[in-house]
Amino acid sequence: MSALYDDDIIDYDVEPEEIHGADNVALERASWHVRHIGELRNAQADVRGVFDAEIARLTDRLQHRLEVLDRQIEWHAKPVRSLHAAILVNDPKRKTIHLPHGTLKARVATKPTVFINDPELVQEWALAHEPDLCPPKQVQVTALRKILVVRDDMRVIEPSTGELVPGVSASVPDPSFSIDTDMGEM
Repeated sequence: MSALYDDDIIDYDVEPEEIHGADNVALERASWHVRHIGELRNAQADVRGVFDAEIARLTDRLQHRLEVLDRQIEWHAKPVRSLHAAILVNDPKRKTIHLPHGTLKARVATKPTVFINDPELVQEWALAHEPDLCPPKQVQVTALRKILVVRDDMRVIEPSTGELVPGVSASVPDPSFSIDTDMGEM
């Protein structure tokens, strides 16, 4: 084998003029390297494709298993939440119930949430009664919620006049329940 094929001796930074009479041999060798580079890049693409397909398969399998487990957890959690809701009806202060294998917790909102049902009606009302809340396009909802008062019957009024505000409603959010097990929260 000539020195031109020995990787330990070749100076890859040589100028074409320095090769002299070995032009064809050097070009054939370069072509051979380029062909192998192309084949190796194709092999890399194949490996990435197989890897991506395997990751997609594993991700799908994970999603499926988690969905099955989530349904099983929900099946067990539903009667526990129902029991806690029933206990709260009889004793509203029992927001936390300790059991041998975990703790039931309830969060009960006491402040009603105000909803804008009809933005156009609210805009008209605000223009007539609270023009400071009306920039050029629409009512500033956060500022509006701060000045409104929710009565016990869940009607929303403007406190200085006692007038009902059209296009607005209020409701107290339902309690939210969580279950802490010895192994973590559900």
